[in-house]
Amino acid sequence: MKLIRQKDVRQVWSLAWPVMLANITFPLLGLVDTAVMGRLDGHEYLAGVAIGASIMTFIFWGFSFLAMGVSGQVSQAFGAGQNSLIKIHLVRYLFVAGGLSALLMLVHRPLIDWSLDWMGASDLVSEQAKIYLSIRVLGIPAILFSITCLGWFVGMQNTRVALSTRMIAQVVNIVLDVVFVMALHWQVAGVAWGTVIAEYLAALLVLLAVMKHSKTLPGITWSEVFHKEAFKRIFATGQALLSRTFVLLFTLAYFNHLGAGISDSILAANAILLTFHNVISTALDGFADAGEALTGRAIGAKSRPQLIAAWRTTGVLSAGLALMLSLGFWLLGEQLIAILTNQADLQSIAKDYLPWLCLMPLWGFVAFWLDGVFVGAHLSRQMRNAVILPFFLFFLPATLWFQPLDNHLLWLLFSLYFLFRSLLMLRYWTVFYHRLAF
Repeated sequence: MKLIRQKDVRQVWSLAWPVMLANITFPLLGLVDTAVMGRLDGHEYLAGVAIGASIMTFIFWGFSFLAMGVSGQVSQAFGAGQNSLIKIHLVRYLFVAGGLSALLMLVHRPLIDWSLDWMGASDLVSEQAKIYLSIRVLGIPAILFSITCLGWFVGMQNTRVALSTRMIAQVVNIVLDVVFVMALHWQVAGVAWGTVIAEYLAALLVLLAVMKHSKTLPGITWSEVFHKEAFKRIFATGQALLSRTFVLLFTLAYFNHLGAGISDSILAANAILLTFHNVISTALDGFADAGEALTGRAIGAKSRPQLIAAWRTTGVLSAGLALMLSLGFWLLGEQLIAILTNQADLQSIAKDYLPWLCLMPLWGFVAFWLDGVFVGAHLSRQMRNAVILPFFLFFLPATLWFQPLDNHLLWLLFSLYFLFRSLLMLRYWTVFYHRLAF
């Protein structure tokens, strides 16, 4: 008997490849940002964008619980054939996204000041990061709207909308980066403005797609949308997913914080390698999103064979992709570093720590894969718990036991964090499998 069936591979691939191509635009944009900043005189530009981008990542990924929440709800409604609920879930989550956008716009100034103080970079780097962030926050409403709607499409087993909207917007973003920085010499501000413009373009494209696809769904009433218990469930799920995501992002931000404490050049070199880390995570997210959609659909339909087939296929394909990514960075990593910066000292530093990056897909692919499975199964509490212990296993040694901190040791602790997270999620998944009621 084959480990995975050809028809299951085709089904998973049909969902995964649009996500992968769409996700490639995010690290590609990061590569362009890094390459543009890496060619300016002075490390402070690249380091400033690295810190500013890591803080904005708290917004983008921190509120990705909107996408994960609506996707899990919609995929199960889709599997159960409850078409009216599909539209109701979207409207509810968009109201939540709108409220969070308004709150963030009100409090963004003190948050930026506090975040930059906490990062502890030099005055030159912090100045550039503040320029970047003061512009990027203008795109927050567009970001939250887009990620909510794209999560809705994943739940509906339609990942191609993400491909078309993201690729168009990010190509525009890349062009604007080059024009604003290289031609107009706006430096860090140019990168930020290019991203904000692209975010609103993406939101417009997503809105048009939602209007088109929602026409085929039954009408709904406001009394159905504003259901008190439903919003309680949204916030209960959102609380677990939000705390889980912020722990993940705090780990990444703390990694940058510790690198900044070593030196600006280490911070800049780590930023290059973390750009490659973004490539890894976004590539693996393709099979995670496929697992998310298929898991929710199978649970909604109460089909154990569909569920097992989805898990087996997405898991095997995730492992194969992780191995390919590790080999790819091992063979081509030095050439990619040279593309991102022409500064010889940064190239040398980044190459010293490249082997850690090459191992990262193998440590982390189980966690990325099961993230999708857990979203589809509404296991938000387990997702939260699976990041807390690994975080402390990273945070405590880095903060209390190994000072002054060497960058090799920093990368070792970061790698162990992903490995422990993968093992813990695998344990939770095993328990869930044995407790299935159908």
